[in-house]
Amino acid sequence: MINSSFVSNRANGGRGGAISASSVSVTNSTFTGNTADDGGAISSNGPVTVADSTITGNTATRSGGGIGMCNGTINLTYATIVANSAPEGANILGAVCAAGSVSAAAESSSFGSVVAAPAGGGMNCARGVIGTSGYNVSDDDSCGFTAVTDVQDAGVLLLGPLADNGGPTWTRLPQSGSPLIDAIPDEACQTAPLATGIVTDQRGFARPEQTGGRCDIGAVEVQLAPVEVVPRFTG
Repeated sequence: MINSSFVSNRANGGRGGAISASSVSVTNSTFTGNTADDGGAISSNGPVTVADSTITGNTATRSGGGIGMCNGTINLTYATIVANSAPEGANILGAVCAAGSVSAAAESSSFGSVVAAPAGGGMNCARGVIGTSGYNVSDDDSCGFTAVTDVQDAGVLLLGPLADNGGPTWTRLPQSGSPLIDAIPDEACQTAPLATGIVTDQRGFARPEQTGGRCDIGAVEVQLAPVEVVPRFTG
């Protein structure tokens, strides 16, 4: 799925409010308001890859408010997965097949992503950690973001509401003072293998916003405000 929006879909008594598949790859897309029993937005029986995308405000009545995955890997790159709701794995569930099934956590990883603000009672991740390639932000330790460049006590994320911030899909724009802004040094912006070749954000704007600059964590790269030039009459 590329440059797509999945809004207010529902799987009654099933999995994957927006998508249920044997493998899922999502780029430059937004999922919001989707509902299911398991995997409020996405449910998969195999690998899930999410890059430059926003998954927010989805709900699962049992598990995996944002993503529910079974017997595969989860790889996140510059993803914003926040404020999803479920009693177990509010944002991400590592295995939805059965209690006790184990995800391939050793092969899963996340880079430059934020997984935070869980709702519905569950912690951010459940039944297996995602692991890390660095520069991730969360507000608990359930996803396995343990690299020295990760942040597990994010404090206030200062993410704006889902809105038209440019590009083909709606996004959540980090506000001034957000810990997501300029958190990744330029030399790490394309850390292999997950971020290799990624030079734009979800909206198609430059990442980083200027040559030699730092990159933001999550789906949106905040752009420099244009300089307003006011002509002055000198007589």
